[in-house]
Amino acid sequence: MVSTVNVAEVMTKLFDLGMPEETVDDVIAGLQLTVLSFDLDQAAQTAKLRTRTRDAGLSLGDRACLAAAKIQDAPAMTSDRAWKGLQRAIEAKIEIIR
Repeated sequence: MVSTVNVAEVMTKLFDLGMPEETVDDVIAGLQLTVLSFDLDQAAQTAKLRTRTRDAGLSLGDRACLAAAKIQDAPAMTSDRAWKGLQRAIEAKIEIIR
């Protein structure tokens, strides 16, 4: 699962690398992800994480990912080691993937 906010981030990075729009669309479709709409509940949860994650320097996209994980009761997967100490503060599971 992934939030629409995080899909936008991935697509933006691929565009920044010079990938054509059609190819980016094909890459995203090929991942066969369950895409979660960024609704009012997720927006509120994302905003509420700001105070608890400010010191770790998390972006809006980072917090959207964590909020989606919390709402879905699923682990948030990241390669960002700054998230390691946040698990208790945000009440969501975090898996560091490398």
